Amino acid sequence: MGELEDACKFFSLYWEHMGEITRKRDVALAEQLIKLQRKNENKKILLEIGAGHLVHYELEKRGIAVKQEFPYLPYTFSLADELGRRIQFSNPIPWN
Repeated sequence: MGELEDACKFFSLYWEHMGEITRKRDVALAEQLIKLQRKNENKKILLEIGAGHLVHYELEKRGIAVKQEFPYLPYTFSLADELGRRIQFSNPIPWN
């Protein structure tokens, strides 16, 4: 393989690994938020996290009503972040 192909492979493996870490972290965060909500049933919980987190999807899967807001719409990720997100979600990447 050439240097570019090696770099692309390394980048893909890196983002796959980071995606797995993010998913595990967000599942753990969702579990903690569910416990907190059970203790405070009549209250809303405000959480400020980065746009790359997916905890709201995990909460929705578990039947928790969530609201997600961005500072502006449409929200656009940087090119590097978009590549990482595509790899995390197994979306195609037009390498060439």
